[in-house]
Amino acid sequence: DRALTVAANALRLFERRIARCPYPQVSIVEVPLEGAAGMEFSGLILVGSSFAAQPRDRFFTIIVAHEMAHQWFYGGVGNSASEHPWLDEAFATFLSHEYLREYEGSGAAAAMRAEWGRTYPSVREWRPDLTFASPLYAFPDSPSYAACVYDGGAMFLHHLRETRGDSCFDQAVRTYYQTHLYGFTVPDDLLEALEHACNESLDDLLQEWDVRLDGTCSICRCM
Repeated sequence: DRALTVAANALRLFERRIARCPYPQVSIVEVPLEGAAGMEFSGLILVGSSFAAQPRDRFFTIIVAHEMAHQWFYGGVGNSASEHPWLDEAFATFLSHEYLREYEGSGAAAAMRAEWGRTYPSVREWRPDLTFASPLYAFPDSPSYAACVYDGGAMFLHHLRETRGDSCFDQAVRTYYQTHLYGFTVPDDLLEALEHACNESLDDLLQEWDVRLDGTCSICRCM
């Protein structure tokens, strides 16, 4: 019941903010996952049994909202999970934050952002060569991958929305989504939508965040 409530709320929120869900039905299945809290497929969400055993825990809510968000980003608009994993994971993390802000209040959302603010800078201090835009194979372990791609990427998207404004950011995301629905994207596609909607270059911002959002590998700079 709790999973269905969160999923239905997420569906309404994400459809209002982005577009209709690209799939007519989404199934939620409890499974004994190893090494993951949840997993997404097109029209299918898997939730780990150990987390489903605590449905009132806030992390359970985040899992369901996060995996629902993947129906739009990765399910609706695809990307390379190896070269540019942040394009879907950062959006799913950011949208689960938006779910908390909408349904559980600003305090819950602020707590999530505070966690991002601890994990991402910590990895950057340890490994300054890694950013949220680094490819999967650049990370030495799962914690650093999650801290950068999930938390750092969501931090970047939240910063964009805060500094460029809700209208500009939301318009860019909707345009990016509608233009590339059922297609395969690279970071340049998102950057183009953002710069067009905001009517400005984001080069200075990208330099500030020490990333390149283009079609090249963010470590070796090769195609």
